[in-house]
Amino acid sequence: MKLNKLSEMVKALVSGFQNSNGRGNFYGSIRPSDSFLVTYPKSGTTWVGFALSNVINEKLKLDLNLRNFIEIVPDLNDAYFSKQPFKQYDHLNDPRILMTHAPYDPAFPKIIYVLRDPRDVFVSYWHHKRLTEAGFHLSLKDYLLADDHWPCSWDKHAGGWLLSGRTNVLTIRYEEMHSNAQATLRKIVNFIGLPDVSEAVLEKAITASRFDKMQKLEEQHGVDRSQGSKDERFIRQGRTGSWRNELDEECLQILEGKLGAVMERLGYLPETQTRFSGKVK
Repeated sequence: MKLNKLSEMVKALVSGFQNSNGRGNFYGSIRPSDSFLVTYPKSGTTWVGFALSNVINEKLKLDLNLRNFIEIVPDLNDAYFSKQPFKQYDHLNDPRILMTHAPYDPAFPKIIYVLRDPRDVFVSYWHHKRLTEAGFHLSLKDYLLADDHWPCSWDKHAGGWLLSGRTNVLTIRYEEMHSNAQATLRKIVNFIGLPDVSEAVLEKAITASRFDKMQKLEEQHGVDRSQGSKDERFIRQGRTGSWRNELDEECLQILEGKLGAVMERLGYLPETQTRFSGKVK
């Protein structure tokens, strides 16, 4: 009886949240079997999403690239932030995988949250802004000083999803994906409940989503997002720890001064507190 009462309370809270933020149309498109691939921008969204689309594509046999893979693993950011339904993906079989940068939202049934060192995130995000926005001319330092990073601050985003105590969240570290991609992808596939995925299929998907191959796909098909600097590209290095080559001590102090508390709670020790040693050679 107490369990039923608690369940009803949770449903009421979620319903109240849905009604209060005006996303009723969006939430109406969600199925209980849906899994949301949630990331802060530049945290491995395309990489993990493309790998998962290749797993599903083993049966579909489409010619995948960086433009069309979202037909299999849809990007829902436009629908979510404009509070619109996404009925155009009703034809996709369960369990669906849906990508978004949404901040914490209790209405999502199941979440794979890809977490990346925010020092790498913001270096990559700065390059991304230079690529996608024609009028973007901020220095890296000024960009880090700004307080209007979309969709919200990194600590609010990561902390909201990962420090909320929810039990239906699978946390995947970007660095973990680098060190053992196939085992990490297996963990994601099992969590989602994708049926009949062999190790051979996982290996094939990991090979297809290697950064050199994705860069070639970008060169061949584009990503339909370049409006800024021609010196930038969408698929950059895909490395871990490359922030050491781009963040000087002042930039690092700015970033860690803002995010250090949540960084430390999530396992990314701020180096300005302990062992800053400048750029790596």
